[in-house]
Amino acid sequence: MSAASLRLIPALLGLFAGIACAQPTPKADIFAGFSFANADLGTGSHAPTYGYEWAGQFKVRRWLGIVIMNDGHFGNAMVPACLGSTVSSCVNLMTSSFAQLYTTSGGLEVSKQRGRATPFARALFGLATRSACPVYTCESKGSFAQAYGGGVEYRITERRLSWRMQAEFLETRFFSSTQNDLRVATGLTINLYGHGH
Repeated sequence: MSAASLRLIPALLGLFAGIACAQPTPKADIFAGFSFANADLGTGSHAPTYGYEWAGQFKVRRWLGIVIMNDGHFGNAMVPACLGSTVSSCVNLMTSSFAQLYTTSGGLEVSKQRGRATPFARALFGLATRSACPVYTCESKGSFAQAYGGGVEYRITERRLSWRMQAEFLETRFFSSTQNDLRVATGLTINLYGHGH
């Protein structure tokens, strides 16, 4: 290797380092994708449900964002027939019914960009709604919900598009009892920048 080539290496390393340091952080992002939840809808047994998730995030710092999220899951699950709002007024019919589970929540997300990959963790708090039609009746119940988890986004273009994979622990409280579910999602994130980017 010639002396000129050796002198060129530090210059190129400095150029790449400058580009990495100058890489802008998105001011906001929008996520939409496929979601799976291993959901307990009130009987104590879990069932696979499938659906969608979308979320929006506004960055208040490079590492901190405010998140608003909505999702819906659908599938056949064991659902109690309930005459009131507590578990003592419910009857487990031991039959499956088509059911829907929606959550709407907001919270904080922390992240750290490492090249094209951005690992993140978040905590969300909000409301869950469960709708189903067990034998002889249809019912819709609301519940407090909270979710804790994280994942990683990988930049698939230089700026705008990333692919996200995430997993969360979801807790709901239907019929005055607690349900603990696993929720995972994957999909596309669109990164939004401020003026001048």
